[in-house]
Amino acid sequence: MTWFNVGQEKYRVLIVEKPGVKYLQTGQSSNFDKNFSLENWSNTIINAINYIVQNEKIDNTKILLAGHSEGGVVVSRVANLMKGKISNVAIMAGEGPSQLYSLYKFADDGTFFNTKEHNMPTSEERINYVKQKWADILADPTNTKKKFWGFTYLRWSSLLKTSVIDELSNYNGKIFLLQGTADKAVYPESAIVSYTALLSKGKDVELVKIENADHAFNIMNHPETDGWKMVIEKIINWFNQ
Repeated sequence: MTWFNVGQEKYRVLIVEKPGVKYLQTGQSSNFDKNFSLENWSNTIINAINYIVQNEKIDNTKILLAGHSEGGVVVSRVANLMKGKISNVAIMAGEGPSQLYSLYKFADDGTFFNTKEHNMPTSEERINYVKQKWADILADPTNTKKKFWGFTYLRWSSLLKTSVIDELSNYNGKIFLLQGTADKAVYPESAIVSYTALLSKGKDVELVKIENADHAFNIMNHPETDGWKMVIEKIINWFNQ
C-alpha cells in the first residue's frame, strides 16, 4: 500500500507474491519451501512483468524493479536476465556481496549465533559454525527438508552462490542502493562494498545511507518518522529523474 500511495495514479504497481504462497497466505507452507529458490522467484517475476507489458497499456521504456532484503539479489537476477527491458533497479537493505558476507561479519561481532542455544562465545567458534553449515548446504543444495536458521538448504544454496554485485555486473541500467546504518540483518558495510564494486565496473549507481535506520528502515532515534515511506519516496524521486 505504501508503494501505491506514494506512486498515486502515475504508475502501475506490480507486486508479485512469492512462489508457493497463496495470496495473503500466512503461516507455514511446505509448498513454499519447495519453491523457495532464486530461480523460481526470478522466473515468476519475469513471467509477471512480461504478461503486464504484453497486456496492459503502459510505458515499457521505463520499468523499475525494487527489492528489499533478500529481494535485492532477486531483482538483480531479474534485471540481469531481462537485460535492456529494465531501466531502473532499487535495492533496499539487500546486501551487495553474497549474504555469506553478512553472516560472517555478524557471527564475528557476536550479533549472530551468540546465544545460549548456540553456546558459541568466541568469534572463531561462530565463524567456523557458519563455514561448516555452508559446507553442509553445498553438499545437499536442493534439499527442501533440511533447514538452517528456519530456511531450506535450497533457499540458502540458490541465493548465496551469487550476489547483487555478480548479477548487476551485466546490467547497464540505473541502480539505486539504500541502506540503514543500524541494520542488524544485513551488515551495513555491504552496501558500500556493492556501491564501490559496481562503480569500478562503470555502472550508473547511487548510494543513500539512512542514519540509525534498521532493516525495515525504522529510524531508531526518530520513531515518529515513517522510514519505509521515506525510502520509497526517495526511490520514486530517483526514478522520475
